Amino acid sequence: TLSDSEYSTAFLMAQYYYNQGQVEDALAAFEKCKFLNYKQNTIYYYLAAIQINKGNFVAALEEVEAFDRTGGNIPQVYDIGINVANQLSQPAKSRYFGSKKAFFSGNSQEAFRLLNESLALDPDFQLAIDFKDKFRSN
Repeated sequence: TLSDSEYSTAFLMAQYYYNQGQVEDALAAFEKCKFLNYKQNTIYYYLAAIQINKGNFVAALEEVEAFDRTGGNIPQVYDIGINVANQLSQPAKSRYFGSKKAFFSGNSQEAFRLLNESLALDPDFQLAIDFKDKFRSN
């Protein structure tokens, strides 16, 4: 088992590279962090930001989805998902990320409305299906 201190050190180095604008070094360091502990959802925020910086919008969207799958609850990260999904003409994902943003901002009614819009656009969108199941169980 890898130690928490090893992850913490790697994460601090990754943030340092990111803050210095050393994009490739930051990308490699955050990928190492993901290897050390893929459940730390903050990694995916940074990876999404890096991918946007590089113009890799599909990869950025995948990182926001990973943030979501690992329990990410920072509303502002979902803004990235909304913007990138709109850029890529993926309205179901845009509505879904809007739903997550609204939910974590304390607006359950708006979250449910946007979630239903997402599923109306793509009834097979698994992240949205799973989120609706959680809504029902609460």
